[in-house]
Amino acid sequence: MTSIGILNRIILATYVSVTCLGAADWYALYKSGVEKLSRRMLVEARRDLRSSLDAAGAGGVAGGQRAEILHVLGQVEFQMGRLRPSISYHERALGLVPPADRTADLFNIAQAYRELGEARTAERYAREAMALSAEDPRILRLLGSVLIQQRKYPEAEVVVRRALGKGDAAITAMVWTDLATIEEARGRYAPAAEMLQRAIDGMAASHARGRVLSNLSVLEQRLKRYREAALHARQAVGEIEAHAGPQHPDLCATLERYADALRHSGRAEEAKQAAQRARQIHALIGATVDWRSAKK
Repeated sequence: MTSIGILNRIILATYVSVTCLGAADWYALYKSGVEKLSRRMLVEARRDLRSSLDAAGAGGVAGGQRAEILHVLGQVEFQMGRLRPSISYHERALGLVPPADRTADLFNIAQAYRELGEARTAERYAREAMALSAEDPRILRLLGSVLIQQRKYPEAEVVVRRALGKGDAAITAMVWTDLATIEEARGRYAPAAEMLQRAIDGMAASHARGRVLSNLSVLEQRLKRYREAALHARQAVGEIEAHAGPQHPDLCATLERYADALRHSGRAEEAKQAAQRARQIHALIGATVDWRSAKK
Protein backbone atom coordinates (compact mmCIF):
# COMPACT_ATOMS: atom_id res chain seq x y z
CA MET A 1 0.00 0.00 0.00
CA THR A 2 0.69 1.68 0.43
CA SER A 3 2.22 1.69 -2.25
CA ILE A 4 1.64 -0.69 -5.12
CA GLY A 5 3.69 0.27 -8.13
CA ILE A 6 7.36 -0.15 -7.26
CA LEU A 7 8.75 0.95 -10.59
CA ASN A 8 8.09 4.03 -12.69
CA ARG A 9 6.01 2.64 -15.51
CA ILE A 10 6.47 4.17 -18.93
CA ILE A 11 3.89 6.77 -19.80
CA LEU A 12 2.67 5.93 -23.21
CA ALA A 13 2.72 9.27 -24.97
CA THR A 14 5.76 8.47 -27.08
CA TYR A 15 4.18 5.26 -28.30
CA VAL A 16 0.80 6.56 -29.33
CA SER A 17 0.12 6.94 -32.98
CA VAL A 18 -3.09 8.86 -33.43
CA THR A 19 -3.65 7.64 -36.94
CA CYS A 20 -7.21 6.52 -36.35
CA LEU A 21 -10.07 7.47 -34.06
CA GLY A 22 -9.75 4.22 -32.08
CA ALA A 23 -6.18 4.96 -31.04
CA ALA A 24 -7.13 8.46 -29.91
CA ASP A 25 -10.08 7.07 -27.95
CA TRP A 26 -8.18 4.46 -25.97
CA TYR A 27 -5.39 6.82 -25.02
CA ALA A 28 -7.72 9.62 -23.97
CA LEU A 29 -9.61 7.16 -21.77
CA TYR A 30 -6.35 5.82 -20.35
CA LYS A 31 -5.14 9.31 -19.43
CA SER A 32 -8.52 10.07 -17.87
CA GLY A 33 -8.37 6.89 -15.80
CA VAL A 34 -4.86 7.62 -14.56
CA GLU A 35 -5.82 11.16 -13.62
CA LYS A 36 -8.88 9.96 -11.71
CA LEU A 37 -6.79 7.36 -9.92
CA SER A 38 -4.42 10.12 -8.78
CA ARG A 39 -7.46 11.88 -7.27
CA ARG A 40 -8.71 8.61 -5.70
CA MET A 41 -11.85 8.61 -7.85
CA LEU A 42 -11.57 4.84 -8.00
CA VAL A 43 -14.93 3.86 -9.45
CA GLU A 44 -14.62 6.46 -12.20
CA ALA A 45 -10.99 5.48 -12.86
CA ARG A 46 -11.95 1.83 -13.23
CA ARG A 47 -14.75 2.72 -15.65
CA ASP A 48 -12.47 4.78 -17.90
CA LEU A 49 -9.67 2.23 -17.83
CA ARG A 50 -12.01 -0.63 -18.72
CA SER A 51 -13.32 1.42 -21.63
CA SER A 52 -9.74 2.17 -22.64
CA LEU A 53 -8.91 -1.53 -22.59
CA ASP A 54 -11.91 -2.34 -24.76
CA ALA A 55 -11.03 0.41 -27.23
CA ALA A 56 -7.38 -0.70 -27.33
CA GLY A 57 -8.38 -4.27 -28.06
CA ALA A 58 -10.80 -3.23 -30.79
CA GLY A 59 -8.20 -0.93 -32.32
CA GLY A 60 -5.41 -3.50 -32.44
CA VAL A 61 -3.22 -1.56 -30.02
CA ALA A 62 0.13 -3.19 -29.25
CA GLY A 63 0.38 -5.63 -26.37
CA GLY A 64 2.76 -3.52 -24.31
CA GLN A 65 0.31 -0.64 -24.31
CA ARG A 66 -2.58 -2.89 -23.32
CA ALA A 67 -0.37 -4.27 -20.56
CA GLU A 68 0.01 -0.76 -19.16
CA ILE A 69 -3.78 -0.35 -19.01
CA LEU A 70 -4.08 -3.72 -17.28
CA HIS A 71 -1.35 -2.72 -14.82
CA VAL A 72 -3.19 0.45 -13.79
CA LEU A 73 -6.49 -1.43 -13.57
CA GLY A 74 -4.78 -3.82 -11.18
CA GLN A 75 -3.72 -0.85 -9.05
CA VAL A 76 -7.26 0.50 -8.97
CA GLU A 77 -8.76 -2.84 -7.93
CA PHE A 78 -6.12 -3.21 -5.22
CA GLN A 79 -6.91 0.20 -3.80
CA MET A 80 -10.59 -0.72 -3.79
CA GLY A 81 -9.79 -3.82 -1.73
CA ARG A 82 -10.72 -6.12 -4.66
CA LEU A 83 -7.64 -8.29 -4.49
CA ARG A 84 -8.45 -11.20 -6.81
CA PRO A 85 -9.56 -8.91 -9.67
CA SER A 86 -6.32 -6.99 -9.10
CA ILE A 87 -4.31 -10.20 -9.44
CA SER A 88 -6.21 -11.11 -12.59
CA TYR A 89 -5.35 -7.83 -14.31
CA HIS A 90 -1.68 -8.06 -13.38
CA GLU A 91 -1.51 -11.69 -14.54
CA ARG A 92 -2.94 -10.66 -17.90
CA ALA A 93 -0.34 -7.89 -18.13
CA LEU A 94 2.46 -10.40 -17.53
CA GLY A 95 1.47 -12.26 -20.67
CA LEU A 96 1.88 -9.18 -22.83
CA VAL A 97 5.39 -8.01 -21.91
CA PRO A 98 8.90 -9.54 -22.11
CA PRO A 99 10.37 -11.01 -18.90
CA ALA A 100 12.59 -8.00 -18.21
CA ASP A 101 9.52 -5.76 -17.95
CA ARG A 102 7.54 -7.93 -15.54
CA THR A 103 8.95 -6.73 -12.22
CA ALA A 104 6.18 -4.27 -11.30
CA ASP A 105 3.34 -6.68 -12.06
CA LEU A 106 5.07 -9.53 -10.21
CA PHE A 107 5.48 -7.22 -7.24
CA ASN A 108 1.83 -6.22 -7.27
CA ILE A 109 0.64 -9.82 -7.56
CA ALA A 110 2.82 -10.79 -4.60
CA GLN A 111 1.42 -7.88 -2.63
CA ALA A 112 -2.18 -8.88 -3.35
CA TYR A 113 -1.58 -12.51 -2.37
CA ARG A 114 0.05 -11.28 0.82
CA GLU A 115 -3.09 -9.30 1.64
CA LEU A 116 -5.18 -12.42 1.00
CA GLY A 117 -3.04 -14.31 3.48
CA GLU A 118 -1.75 -16.68 0.78
CA ALA A 119 1.85 -16.26 1.86
CA ARG A 120 3.43 -19.15 -0.03
CA THR A 121 2.07 -17.89 -3.33
CA ALA A 122 3.07 -14.35 -2.41
CA GLU A 123 6.59 -15.53 -1.65
CA ARG A 124 6.90 -17.22 -5.05
CA TYR A 125 5.96 -14.04 -6.90
CA ALA A 126 8.15 -11.88 -4.66
CA ARG A 127 11.14 -14.09 -5.38
CA GLU A 128 10.42 -13.90 -9.11
CA ALA A 129 10.42 -10.11 -8.83
CA MET A 130 13.65 -10.17 -6.82
CA ALA A 131 15.29 -12.31 -9.49
CA LEU A 132 14.76 -9.39 -11.86
CA SER A 133 15.72 -6.65 -9.39
CA ALA A 134 17.70 -8.19 -6.56
CA GLU A 135 18.67 -5.00 -4.74
CA ASP A 136 15.34 -3.17 -4.86
CA PRO A 137 14.55 -2.38 -1.20
CA ARG A 138 10.81 -2.50 -1.79
CA ILE A 139 10.99 -6.02 -3.11
CA LEU A 140 13.21 -7.01 -0.19
CA ARG A 141 10.74 -5.52 2.23
CA LEU A 142 7.83 -7.31 0.53
CA LEU A 143 9.64 -10.64 0.68
CA GLY A 144 10.42 -10.08 4.33
CA SER A 145 6.77 -9.40 5.09
CA VAL A 146 5.57 -12.62 3.48
CA LEU A 147 8.25 -14.57 5.32
CA ILE A 148 6.84 -13.06 8.50
CA GLN A 149 3.38 -14.30 7.54
CA GLN A 150 4.85 -17.80 7.39
CA ARG A 151 6.56 -17.32 10.78
CA LYS A 152 10.00 -17.63 9.22
CA TYR A 153 11.23 -14.97 11.60
CA PRO A 154 15.04 -15.41 11.47
CA GLU A 155 15.12 -15.29 7.66
CA ALA A 156 12.56 -12.47 7.61
CA GLU A 157 14.64 -10.35 9.99
CA VAL A 158 17.72 -10.73 7.80
CA VAL A 159 15.77 -9.69 4.70
CA VAL A 160 13.99 -6.69 6.23
CA ARG A 161 17.17 -5.39 7.86
CA ARG A 162 18.82 -5.68 4.45
CA ALA A 163 15.99 -3.55 3.07
CA LEU A 164 16.43 -1.05 5.90
CA GLY A 165 20.13 -0.79 5.08
CA LYS A 166 19.33 0.45 1.58
CA GLY A 167 18.34 3.80 3.07
CA ASP A 168 15.09 4.15 1.12
CA ALA A 169 13.03 6.64 3.11
CA ALA A 170 9.87 5.53 1.31
CA ILE A 171 9.92 2.13 3.02
CA THR A 172 11.72 2.84 6.29
CA ALA A 173 8.52 3.22 8.30
CA MET A 174 7.06 -0.03 7.00
CA VAL A 175 10.31 -1.89 7.72
CA TRP A 176 9.91 -0.80 11.34
CA THR A 177 6.44 -2.34 11.31
CA ASP A 178 7.92 -5.62 10.08
CA LEU A 179 10.53 -5.60 12.82
CA ALA A 180 7.75 -4.83 15.31
CA THR A 181 5.85 -7.90 14.11
CA ILE A 182 8.92 -10.06 14.73
CA GLU A 183 9.27 -8.63 18.25
CA GLU A 184 5.57 -9.22 18.87
CA ALA A 185 5.92 -12.85 17.79
CA ARG A 186 8.67 -13.21 20.38
CA GLY A 187 6.30 -11.90 23.04
CA ARG A 188 8.17 -8.60 23.37
CA TYR A 189 5.15 -6.32 23.19
CA ALA A 190 6.63 -3.15 24.65
CA PRO A 191 9.60 -2.99 22.19
CA ALA A 192 7.19 -3.86 19.38
CA ALA A 193 4.91 -0.98 20.34
CA GLU A 194 7.89 1.38 20.39
CA MET A 195 8.85 0.27 16.88
CA LEU A 196 5.32 0.87 15.63
CA GLN A 197 5.30 4.33 17.18
CA ARG A 198 8.61 5.01 15.43
CA ALA A 199 7.01 3.95 12.15
CA ILE A 200 3.96 6.16 12.73
CA ASP A 201 6.14 9.17 13.50
CA GLY A 202 7.77 8.82 10.08
CA MET A 203 4.54 8.55 8.08
CA ALA A 204 2.07 11.06 6.71
CA ALA A 205 -1.64 10.48 7.21
CA SER A 206 -2.60 7.66 4.87
CA HIS A 207 -4.25 4.28 4.56
CA ALA A 208 -0.93 2.65 5.45
CA ARG A 209 -0.47 4.81 8.54
CA GLY A 210 -4.01 3.95 9.60
CA ARG A 211 -3.14 0.26 9.45
CA VAL A 212 -0.06 0.79 11.62
CA LEU A 213 -2.14 2.74 14.13
CA SER A 214 -4.60 -0.16 14.16
CA ASN A 215 -1.82 -2.64 14.85
CA LEU A 216 -0.47 -0.40 17.62
CA SER A 217 -3.89 -0.44 19.28
CA VAL A 218 -3.75 -4.25 19.41
CA LEU A 219 -0.37 -4.21 21.15
CA GLU A 220 -1.57 -1.58 23.58
CA GLN A 221 -4.52 -3.77 24.51
CA ARG A 222 -2.11 -6.63 25.19
CA LEU A 223 -0.15 -4.25 27.41
CA LYS A 224 -3.45 -3.24 29.09
CA ARG A 225 -3.07 0.33 27.90
CA TYR A 226 -6.74 0.53 26.98
CA ARG A 227 -7.08 4.30 26.84
CA GLU A 228 -4.18 4.58 24.39
CA ALA A 229 -5.54 1.61 22.43
CA ALA A 230 -8.93 3.29 21.98
CA LEU A 231 -7.29 6.58 20.96
CA HIS A 232 -5.08 4.96 18.33
CA ALA A 233 -7.88 2.76 17.01
CA ARG A 234 -10.09 5.82 16.60
CA GLN A 235 -7.31 7.59 14.71
CA ALA A 236 -6.88 4.50 12.55
CA VAL A 237 -10.57 4.44 11.68
CA GLY A 238 -10.41 8.07 10.58
CA GLU A 239 -7.32 7.64 8.42
CA ILE A 240 -8.41 4.40 6.78
CA GLU A 241 -11.86 5.75 5.98
CA ALA A 242 -10.42 9.00 4.60
CA HIS A 243 -7.86 7.29 2.37
CA ALA A 244 -9.39 3.89 1.52
CA GLY A 245 -13.11 4.63 1.60
CA PRO A 246 -16.06 3.68 3.82
CA GLN A 247 -16.35 0.05 2.70
CA HIS A 248 -12.75 -1.19 2.76
CA PRO A 249 -12.00 -4.47 4.60
CA ASP A 250 -9.32 -2.72 6.65
CA LEU A 251 -11.92 -0.31 8.01
CA CYS A 252 -14.13 -3.22 9.05
CA ALA A 253 -11.31 -4.89 10.96
CA THR A 254 -10.18 -1.66 12.60
CA LEU A 255 -13.69 -0.87 13.79
CA GLU A 256 -13.74 -4.29 15.45
CA ARG A 257 -10.48 -3.43 17.21
CA TYR A 258 -11.86 -0.06 18.21
CA ALA A 259 -14.94 -1.76 19.68
CA ASP A 260 -12.70 -4.09 21.71
CA ALA A 261 -10.67 -1.19 23.09
CA LEU A 262 -13.82 0.72 23.98
CA ARG A 263 -15.28 -2.27 25.82
CA HIS A 264 -12.11 -2.66 27.85
CA SER A 265 -12.26 1.07 28.63
CA GLY A 266 -15.80 0.74 30.00
CA ARG A 267 -17.39 2.62 27.10
CA ALA A 268 -19.99 -0.01 26.28
CA GLU A 269 -22.40 2.10 24.25
CA GLU A 270 -19.68 3.46 21.97
CA ALA A 271 -18.35 -0.08 21.60
CA LYS A 272 -21.76 -1.30 20.41
CA GLN A 273 -21.90 1.46 17.81
CA ALA A 274 -18.43 0.64 16.46
CA ALA A 275 -19.19 -3.09 16.35
CA GLN A 276 -22.49 -2.47 14.57
CA ARG A 277 -20.79 -0.38 11.92
CA ALA A 278 -18.18 -3.09 11.43
CA ARG A 279 -20.94 -5.67 10.89
CA GLN A 280 -22.62 -3.42 8.33
CA ILE A 281 -19.42 -3.03 6.33
CA HIS A 282 -18.73 -6.76 6.57
CA ALA A 283 -22.17 -7.49 5.15
CA LEU A 284 -21.64 -5.04 2.29
CA ILE A 285 -18.27 -6.31 1.16
CA GLY A 286 -18.67 -9.98 2.06
CA ALA A 287 -15.21 -9.87 3.67
CA THR A 288 -13.63 -13.28 4.15
CA VAL A 289 -9.98 -12.34 4.71
CA ASP A 290 -8.43 -12.72 8.16
CA TRP A 291 -7.13 -9.16 8.13
CA ARG A 292 -4.84 -9.66 11.10
CA SER A 293 -2.97 -12.46 9.31
CA ALA A 294 -2.49 -10.23 6.27
CA LYS A 295 -1.79 -6.99 8.04
CA LYS A 296 1.42 -6.19 6.23
